[in-house]
Amino acid sequence: CLGRSPSKSKEDSSKPEEGLPSGLFAGHAYIVIDTQDITTNDDKEVSLVKIRNPWGSGTEWNGDWSDE
Repeated sequence: CLGRSPSKSKEDSSKPEEGLPSGLFAGHAYIVIDTQDITTNDDKEVSLVKIRNPWGSGTEWNGDWSDE
């Protein structure tokens, strides 16, 4: 399985070891744990990907569908 790290935009000045606002880290390889295709209540198709940062500790995703 091949993975891909989140890409940084030209405006993003974060260093590879710094977290992005989403809680992900630019320049890190993530492990895909699970994928699900779901249909929302308004009949839109959404693909979800559960990932793990093997180097991560103490930082969690804080975007849509996060624990917070």
